[in-house]
Amino acid sequence: MEKIFKKRMAFLLLVFLLCWFGNAVANKPVAGKTIFDFRKELNLTDEQVRIIREHISILERETTALRAKLTISDIELQKLIEKEEDMVQIRLKIRETFNIQAEIRIIDIETVRDIDKGLTPSQLIKWRKIRADLY
Repeated sequence: MEKIFKKRMAFLLLVFLLCWFGNAVANKPVAGKTIFDFRKELNLTDEQVRIIREHISILERETTALRAKLTISDIELQKLIEKEEDMVQIRLKIRETFNIQAEIRIIDIETVRDIDKGLTPSQLIKWRKIRADLY
């Protein structure tokens, strides 16, 4: 029984990692470019670049921690399902998982807005046009 459980957990982790990396790739701009690739077009100052890098660093740190929590929550959910636990516990774990996913999305949106706030009005117009063309 324990051997089967370990195989299932390893498989679940593999599927999760494949989905996560696939999702990370899917959310990148089509051309694989970021705001830094348009530094000259946007006329970003060194200070703006520094601040943008800080925002991205915070985003990466926070989402990495949340993705770890999400992995644990998914594994715990799978255990509850396999053990045929009470549906109340399963519902709570599903809600926990979705709350973590929502928090990741919220942090991403907040970061985009924080970066946009640091741009001048003309830079923001140009950046929005570039983003629209990339996606």
